[in-house]
Amino acid sequence: MEIIIRPLKKEDLSEIVKIDFAITGKERKNYYKRKLEEIFSAGKLSCSLVAELDGKVVGFLIGQVFEGEFGIPEDSAYIDTLGILPEYHKLGIGSRLMEQFISNMKAVLVNKIYTFVDFGDIRLIKFFSAQGFVPSRRISLELEL
Repeated sequence: MEIIIRPLKKEDLSEIVKIDFAITGKERKNYYKRKLEEIFSAGKLSCSLVAELDGKVVGFLIGQVFEGEFGIPEDSAYIDTLGILPEYHKLGIGSRLMEQFISNMKAVLVNKIYTFVDFGDIRLIKFFSAQGFVPSRRISLELEL
């Protein structure tokens, strides 16, 4: 079993949608279609990745470099979505995706990576903590309508 980490391609859309559905139980093809269009639009630095195991896409990481959004400096990046097929958890695939993403971000002089995690998602919080992430000084605010 060889895990290959490679750049995300437009053709990966259907596999990403399948992985996300396996995790969330929700069909979000339109969301990911829009996301990939944004990633591959002119002038954007594509830094999203997929993990293949024996030629099958089993995980993905969607991330981007900030371009000044929310007043965050351009030497920062964010992880939008990380997904691994549930039957492939605990094989180190998420860690491999993170290692490659971090390496890629260092290469383009990014100094900080952000992500959002649901307060109650202990498993994901533990994963990011193991990768060296700590609570941010930024607070996420919401207004329910």
